[in-house]
Amino acid sequence: MRGRTELMDKLTESERRFNLVVEGLEVGVWDRWVGPPERRWWSPRFYELIGFAPEELTPTEDHLKALLHPDDRDRVWEDGTEQLRHGDVMNIDFRLRTRHRGYRWFNSRARAERDANGRMVRLAGSLHDIHDRRTAEDALHTAQAELTRLSYRDPLTDLHNRRYFEEHFQREWERARRNRQPLAMVLIDLDHFKAYNDQYGHPAGDAALVKIAQLLSRCANRATDIVARLGGEEFGIVLPEATATGAEEVARRVLAQLVATEIPHAGAPHRIMTFSAGIAAIEGPEGPGPAELFEQADQALYEAKRRGRNGTVRFGERAASAA
Repeated sequence: MRGRTELMDKLTESERRFNLVVEGLEVGVWDRWVGPPERRWWSPRFYELIGFAPEELTPTEDHLKALLHPDDRDRVWEDGTEQLRHGDVMNIDFRLRTRHRGYRWFNSRARAERDANGRMVRLAGSLHDIHDRRTAEDALHTAQAELTRLSYRDPLTDLHNRRYFEEHFQREWERARRNRQPLAMVLIDLDHFKAYNDQYGHPAGDAALVKIAQLLSRCANRATDIVARLGGEEFGIVLPEATATGAEEVARRVLAQLVATEIPHAGAPHRIMTFSAGIAAIEGPEGPGPAELFEQADQALYEAKRRGRNGTVRFGERAASAA
C-alpha cells in the first residue's frame, strides 16, 4: 500500500509539474489516439485559446475542420499527412476561427507514437497562438515585396525601369539562345520631346510619357513581354519568341495609335506627337550577344531619326552603313 501511495504521489506531482510548464508556456495541448476507436483530447488552455468551453465544442475531427479557415483546410491535412509520412514530427501554421476574435494564426507542433510495425497509434502536440507574430511577418513581407516592386518600377509611368530591363533582358537572351528561339528588341524615342517640354511645360510632357506607356503596355501585352522606360523620353521593349517582323508590327501598331490620339506638338513637322523606333532581333543560333543586340537596335533607332523620324527601322544593311 505504501508503494502504491508513493507511486500515486509521484504521478500527481508529475501531472502538476506538466500543468505548470504548459500554463507557463501559454500553449494548448492536444492528444489523438488513432484507435480504433479514435479518441481526441484538448486541454483547458486549448479551449481558452479558441474561446470555447468544453461543453460547447467536443474535440472531434469534424469540429476541428469546421474551425479551420477554408483556405487552410485541405492544406493542413495534406501537409500533416506528408510530414508524418517522412518522419515522426509535424509542424504546421494555420488559421482557426475563435469565438470572439475571428480567425487567428496558430502553430501546432506534434510528435507521433508508432507500434512495432511502424503504424502510428498516437499523435500528441501543442497549440500556440502566433497571430501577432505572423501578422507582423506578413506585413513585413508585403512591405518588402512593394519595396522590391518600386525598385524595378518607373515612378511616373509605372513601367519597368532600366534596371529591371537590363536584368531581365539578359535572362531572356540566355533563354532564347538555350532554346534556339527568336528574340526581338524595340527601342523607342519620342520625336522632338525637348521642344515639346519647352513649349507645353513639363506637366504636359509627363502626361505624354504616361500616354505612350499605356499604348506600349496595351500593344506588348503578353506575360513574357518586357516594357520599360529607359530614361527621359526613351522606352524599350523585349519580345521573347518574336522575330524582327513581329516586333516591327508591334512598334507600328503603337505608333499608329499614338498618331491617332493627335497629341498637339507645334514644334514637330507633323504638328502632333510621334516617335522613332529601332528594331533588332535574334533569329538564328549565331545571333548577336545581348550588348550587340542592344547596339543594333540603337543603330536602327538612329537610322529612323536620320530618315526624318516618325517611323520604324529594322537593323540591317542601311542601318549598319549609316552608323
